[in-house]
Amino acid sequence: MLAIKFNDWLKLAVLSIFVFAVSACTGQQVNLVYNPVGPSMGAANELPAVIIEEFQSAMPQQSVGENSDGEPYTATSSPTAWVSEALADELVRLGVRASYSPYTTASSYVIKGSLDKLWIEQTGTAQYKVKIAITIQLPENKNGVTFKKSYNAEQSAVIVPTDANLSELAESTLRDLLVPMAQEIKNQLQLM
Repeated sequence: MLAIKFNDWLKLAVLSIFVFAVSACTGQQVNLVYNPVGPSMGAANELPAVIIEEFQSAMPQQSVGENSDGEPYTATSSPTAWVSEALADELVRLGVRASYSPYTTASSYVIKGSLDKLWIEQTGTAQYKVKIAITIQLPENKNGVTFKKSYNAEQSAVIVPTDANLSELAESTLRDLLVPMAQEIKNQLQLM
């Protein structure tokens, strides 16, 4: 009986050391990637082609989060380009003729926006929280109405703390925000 308890204790100790060792190996950089999930629809030719202009950053800090020691996470690429390109990809998946531009354009149908928040926080040894907030603005529709709206998403997860898992959690949080946003944009484009 004592051997069983000791074996369970030993397993717990080894697991704790493993989690601590893996968390110590986690870098402070987050690779921002996005791949749309789900079937793609054919192009809806009745909708105007749109350009997603690279969003502006409204974030007060340069980092995209911090670990439990208060050390900052940094992105391996531009967070504003990440969300802008991902929105274009989601719109294309929905059948909208959309493209991303890192520059200001003079097109009639330009979607502008701001990345208001991207924050990845380590809240425990293997507990993480990601918060993303975006505001978008579409051009005036035929009724003279400008569509402007803010979207938020937040996810928490217990994960093995690796750079890849942090990236996947950020991507999943962005997807939770973009899927309904892209559908609403498509609906608004039908009013153009």
